[in-house]
Amino acid sequence: MEISEASVKSMLPEGFNAKMNIDLLPVVFNLAVINEINANDDAMTAMAAIQCVKSFANKPINIEHKRDKIVGHMINASLSEEEFDFNNNDVEAFADKTEPFYLNAFGFIYRKIFPDLAQAIIESANEDNEDYQRISTSWELASKQFKIVKGNSQKVSECEYVEQEDYEEYRAYLKRFGGAGKDKKGDRVARVFYGEVIPLGAGLTVQPAARVKGVYPVEVSKDELKIEKSVATQQKNSQNYKKDVTTNKSNILNMDEKQFQEFLKQTTEAIASVVKGDDQAKSIGLIMQETLEKHSESWKSKVEQEVEARQKTEEELESIKSENSKVAEELAQLKADMEAKASAELFNDRMNYFDNKYDLSEKENEIIASKLKDLGQEEEAFESFKSEIEVIFAHKDKEVIAKAKEEEQARIEEAIAKKLEAQNGETTEV
Repeated sequence: MEISEASVKSMLPEGFNAKMNIDLLPVVFNLAVINEINANDDAMTAMAAIQCVKSFANKPINIEHKRDKIVGHMINASLSEEEFDFNNNDVEAFADKTEPFYLNAFGFIYRKIFPDLAQAIIESANEDNEDYQRISTSWELASKQFKIVKGNSQKVSECEYVEQEDYEEYRAYLKRFGGAGKDKKGDRVARVFYGEVIPLGAGLTVQPAARVKGVYPVEVSKDELKIEKSVATQQKNSQNYKKDVTTNKSNILNMDEKQFQEFLKQTTEAIASVVKGDDQAKSIGLIMQETLEKHSESWKSKVEQEVEARQKTEEELESIKSENSKVAEELAQLKADMEAKASAELFNDRMNYFDNKYDLSEKENEIIASKLKDLGQEEEAFESFKSEIEVIFAHKDKEVIAKAKEEEQARIEEAIAKKLEAQNGETTEV
């Protein structure tokens, strides 16, 4: 699958030239399908997509949602009805859409740093390759606002929104909160993001949750590359020629007044050695002096211009270095912010797990929260901690408590039934 640079030009920043960034691999991809439930039982409304789509710009691309494995970043995102429409479309036009449509992104893979990955992406975009469309992407989001739907269709519009009074019951069915993803009737239960949704990035994956396939490199025209190389060669040759001429000029024009007069004296003496008389030699020397002085101001002006141009270039380079340093600081801050958000999200998910599973007091919740903060993000450590809590708070397991209540109620009902039966027997004997 070939995607030309011209076909995605509207997604690029103004004045950007992809073919001049040889250390980057420009790529486009379908990131998600809006109004459609994915394999993780998650979906997003059209309005939420419109509000958050442009915030995918400048967010990182990682490998398999491992946030410490950043291999690129996105620079723009948009919405489209067609799978391979990677234009910067009017997102507001999708406000009333209820049918599924695509959320697309344009980004870069750091080819110079990850050459093997870049090559794998190029190969997976080749329709003749057995690994065609093997590499895809999946979104990463943060949101506290979601509604719950039930139904057996992938389309959100064909599912039923759960009423507020049934919210807690159906929340427990969600896969995200430890449920099976189905209710008692076997209907699929999913969450639909709405309101404020914060894009965190994209993960390269071979198993995308959404109905998306492929990551496609943006092709640069071979003719354009030839022209660019030709122009670059001509510019280099021109610069070399100018350098030689400038060097010869500066030998004379960089002289001070004393050196210049000495140069004229030596020239006059040299001429005198080959002409018949001093007067003739002096006459020729005066002509040379007048000519040199006549053009010296013009030559010096040109040299000064070249010096100014060189100084300006050096100043611009310093400015670029300063900007690069600033960008590096901003990226570091962005990474820190993302890690903080990810840590907070993970902490909330883990606390929700214990909150849903156990009937704990406020003090007990504080103890668990304190332990979780020091636990780190490793899943093995969390599983070990869960095992400890299962032993300590086994008597507070909501399912165990509910079962015990049911058994107690059954015993009470059985005792009442036996007592009534005994009373009925006594009445019969009388």
